[in-house]
Amino acid sequence: MLFFAIFDTAGHELRAGLGTTLVMSAIRAARRAGAGLDAMARAADQALEEHLAGLRFTTAVLAELDLASGCQRYINAGHPQPLLIRHGKVVRSLVSGRRMPLGLDDSQVEIAEEMLERGDRPLLFTDGITEARDRTGELFGTERLIDLVQRTAGQVPTPEALRRLCHAALSQAESFIPRPCAHASRASRRGSCRTPRSAGRPSD
Repeated sequence: MLFFAIFDTAGHELRAGLGTTLVMSAIRAARRAGAGLDAMARAADQALEEHLAGLRFTTAVLAELDLASGCQRYINAGHPQPLLIRHGKVVRSLVSGRRMPLGLDDSQVEIAEEMLERGDRPLLFTDGITEARDRTGELFGTERLIDLVQRTAGQVPTPEALRRLCHAALSQAESFIPRPCAHASRASRRGSCRTPRSAGRPSD
């Protein structure tokens, strides 16, 4: 089972970074104790309420992928919808699994399931890309991101696809001004995007 997640805490200063660190620690501890996705999210809710009550919220996607069956289960806590890449094309957004952002207690949690085909790549990203604006105020937007994905991903290995996508995004976005924000998916930075390994064997 592969667990992966992406986080984006509201705010632009040190307090936002502390919020992301707190959420990651709470979720890691819950996961190591054998908690499911819902319980991980509630652990993050509790940690924010207890230690950073003045912080607004953290958006996140929490997901687990069964590498043998290709079944992906996920919760989207107020985060931009991940994109599903298949054969180098974005085939749809993953729109289910919705709940309130972390830090806002939500008893109506939906855990979504998505059956992935061999070679599928879920793409997780923050609004640091899609909500970047150029000097005229135009948004970078999701359509530009999708276009970049489809022109750069192709059928290359996941690390190379991600490298190409990030370089292309930075190149195309030179005229855009990204908003800084604390975001972490493991050691990732705001404005980055990450794909887990494709479904199938762990070595794929």
